[in-house]
Amino acid sequence: MAQLTESEIKALITLLADEDERTSSVARRVLLESRDRALPFLQTATQSPDALVRGRVRTLLDTIRLEDLEDRFRLLADETDAVQELETGCLLVAEYAYPDLDVAHYQDVLSDMAADLSVLLTEIRDPHRVLSTMAEYLSRQKRLRGDDRYFQDPDASYLNRVLDRGIGIPISLSAVYLLVGQRLNLPVYGVGLPGHFVVKWEDPNGIIFVDPYNEGRFLSLEECRHLVEESGHPFRESYLRAVSPRQMLTRMLTNLIWAYEQANDPVAARQMARFRSILLSGRRRPTRSK
Repeated sequence: MAQLTESEIKALITLLADEDERTSSVARRVLLESRDRALPFLQTATQSPDALVRGRVRTLLDTIRLEDLEDRFRLLADETDAVQELETGCLLVAEYAYPDLDVAHYQDVLSDMAADLSVLLTEIRDPHRVLSTMAEYLSRQKRLRGDDRYFQDPDASYLNRVLDRGIGIPISLSAVYLLVGQRLNLPVYGVGLPGHFVVKWEDPNGIIFVDPYNEGRFLSLEECRHLVEESGHPFRESYLRAVSPRQMLTRMLTNLIWAYEQANDPVAARQMARFRSILLSGRRRPTRSK
């Protein structure tokens, strides 16, 4: 379609508040189709003296934001399970609740943690000592910890809030361990036990399990078995396999669906379900006209 002029965009914004529902619906559709061109004018219109225009413009801007997020999830879904996928996905999920998220800032926070640990680990090679030093730094100095009182809190799943507050659930705290560990080229991987999430160090010399939710304490194979059985599942060796970034992100979104359902927020729960569905599909869809 031909590019809209400034006057046409402003007229369409005014028509969003038209009493005729069909007219306002057409205006909304055309503005969505021309969102790149219309966006600056829509943002200005959030200060309109007309309360109805302000409200409908803000609703439209929220729709645009969510569509953009879904498009970015589709791009992520088309990628292979690369190392960067977990970090990109965690921050993308957080943008739902925090539209103005400073992604670069939180990437820097993770990089600063890795830089600090790199100094602390200069002379350390033993895996147990590496993991102990990492746990000491993250849980004591950075005060990253689990707290059962926050299991239903969506913020305990969002990476930015975990880093801000230091409080997370098992999988979000494990994500911090993995994202810091990846920067240090450590052989650490996520392990999705039923009912709990842990991290493992795996190299040719063996496997070590750690529990980031409980200050990075070491777990024996028997303790892992107990965690599984405690959750009501029969133990299987397959539960100890490393999960992919895609599997971690899917589980994070599942946790958020549950958290928002507990908070009686069906709109947010449905949006998390849409993100999960897109992520699982891995198929590129036609790009919307703009």
